[in-house]
Amino acid sequence: NSATPVALLCLGAQFEFSAIRSMKKEIICGVLLRTVIVPTLALGVAYLFFDFTAGMFAAMIAAFATPVSVSSAPMAQEMGGDGELAGQLVLWSTAVSSVTLFAFIYALRLLGVF
Repeated sequence: NSATPVALLCLGAQFEFSAIRSMKKEIICGVLLRTVIVPTLALGVAYLFFDFTAGMFAAMIAAFATPVSVSSAPMAQEMGGDGELAGQLVLWSTAVSSVTLFAFIYALRLLGVF
C-alpha cells in the first residue's frame, strides 16, 4: 500500500527546477497529451458514438486521464531512456491531474453520465 507514495517521495527528492528549463517543451507536450488531449478525445468519442454505462466511463477515466505511472521513471532509466524526463512527467502529470480529473468527472456529471 505504500509503494506508490514512497516512490513519489523519492522522485520528488530528485526533482530539480533547473531541469524544467531544458525540457520545457517535452514536459508541456507530454503532460498536456496525458492529462488533457487524449482523455478528451477518448471520452468524447465514447460519449458521442457509444452507449457506455457510468461504470464504463469511470474505467475510461482511470485508463486515459490518470497521471503517468511512477514505475515509468525507473523503467526508463534502466532501459537506457530519458529517466529524468520520465520523472518530470510523473511529477507534473500528478500535479496537473488533480485539476483535470476533477474537471472530467464534473463535466461528465453535468452531461448526466454519472
